[in-house]
Amino acid sequence: MLTRRPSLLVALTLCLLGTPGATGANAANAIFRDLSATSLPARPQTGALEIALPVAFRALAVDVPALERTLANAPLERSGGTPLILALPYPDGSERRFRVEDSPIMEPALQAKFPELRTYVAQGIDDPTATARLSLTPMGFHAMVLSVEGTLFIDPYRRWDASVVLSYWKHDARRIPGSKFHCEVEEAMSELAPSLAQAPEA
Repeated sequence: MLTRRPSLLVALTLCLLGTPGATGANAANAIFRDLSATSLPARPQTGALEIALPVAFRALAVDVPALERTLANAPLERSGGTPLILALPYPDGSERRFRVEDSPIMEPALQAKFPELRTYVAQGIDDPTATARLSLTPMGFHAMVLSVEGTLFIDPYRRWDASVVLSYWKHDARRIPGSKFHCEVEEAMSELAPSLAQAPEA
């Protein structure tokens, strides 16, 4: 029995390490957990500014505190710090790793007053052609990924609720006639503008 333990430990270590892609998937699964369409919570039927459900999507529960802790480790853009590695969930059930950097859109003093409004840039690792913009605000977690595969969105299932997101391709999105795609970061800032305007000077 004792002579077999080293081999068993080696085998277990190799299984846990896996491939680089698998490592990213494990990191993502600590934050994102798949949900079935039937388990999605109800959404408001009227007067809501929710996205229309895409033709095809992947629904995921989000461990928001874990996501906040993870993104807090992202270095400032172009600071030379070690980028945060974050795996984003793709609609096909896979996860792709990205190098993430903090990319504020507000002046430092204002950002310090509103730490709940965070924006990031990301560069693909598993797909070097992929670039992304991420945001985590009171409206939820958003991601837009551009790559040779197309445009990918990760959006809150319900606005002002970061606990459930949908991952889908732009070509699967549904839009209300006459509407257009909006930058959710800009919308969040616009809706929070009254609070920003009333904030006392430092």
